[in-house]
Amino acid sequence: IHTAVEGDSQLFDWQAEDSEGNRFWVEVSMRRADVEGRTLVLVIVRDIAERKTHEEALEHLHETTRNLLAATDPSHIGAITCDAATGILDLPLIGMHLYEPDEDALVPVAWSDELVSVLDGEPPAIPAGEGLVWQAYADDEVHIYPDVREESNSLNTETVFRSELHLPLGEH
Repeated sequence: IHTAVEGDSQLFDWQAEDSEGNRFWVEVSMRRADVEGRTLVLVIVRDIAERKTHEEALEHLHETTRNLLAATDPSHIGAITCDAATGILDLPLIGMHLYEPDEDALVPVAWSDELVSVLDGEPPAIPAGEGLVWQAYADDEVHIYPDVREESNSLNTETVFRSELHLPLGEH
């Protein structure tokens, strides 16, 4: 405030607190204003919570990218990917399968805790040529299913899931 009174405008981010004690980010702009012979400080406060959330997500994505570049083990890569999908992208039900030639199946290597809770256990392996996940892997294309229960080649027509997004990971 003293710096603004001296004539040097100020602009900074600040964590404010509402009446219920919840913290949120604001941008504070201060500058001196001379009004009718009095020196005042004009303060403008703007809610920037959405911008901060976006900045934090970008920072976490950069950190995830660095971790992925350093990782070599498929299980570790899967764990990093699932953690990023749940924590950064807010996708709570996520699993990652890799092709295992010895089993001729897509074998789960990483998954979210919430997926285990919904499935009441770990995700199953997907046998070669079976199910919607295998189709995305074989086609090497993104597949989106608004209602998997309506798909003829669904592994489980009684699934608790409705919509699914399958993203092939290159040769994996």
